[in-house]
Amino acid sequence: MYRHHLFSYSFLCLILLLVLCSCNRTGTSSGTESSTKKAITISPVPSSNGCSAEAAVRALTQLEEIQVQEGVLNSLFGENTHISYLIDSTSYNEKEVYAITAGYNNEERFETYYHFYIDKSSCQDILVMDVVTGDYISPEEWRNRRN
Repeated sequence: MYRHHLFSYSFLCLILLLVLCSCNRTGTSSGTESSTKKAITISPVPSSNGCSAEAAVRALTQLEEIQVQEGVLNSLFGENTHISYLIDSTSYNEKEVYAITAGYNNEERFETYYHFYIDKSSCQDILVMDVVTGDYISPEEWRNRRN
């Protein structure tokens, strides 16, 4: 009987030791950890249709809503914090568009603020997703719906 309890106790101690050793120690800092954030530059190579991804992002940065969110991020996290963009390509209404998600990116998650479609042929036709309906609409109509 004593051996059985000794074995059980040893087994539980071993399991506890393994659990404690396998935990992620993100809460501790030795002072020698380096930041894992990396800046990625978008290549200014235009697409075959005439609008580069860089030009599409530049068009978005001119929108009032993006500028306001940029100001909010700067006030919360400092001047070196910027809106991040996830860029993909897709078709919408028989047009080739950039599908761009704008938001805040940090070490824990990507926080989405807006979803956009931008026409690859000119970078002029910008649509924003209405999160209530899921429809992509003009920025003017989107602003009217929000007010």
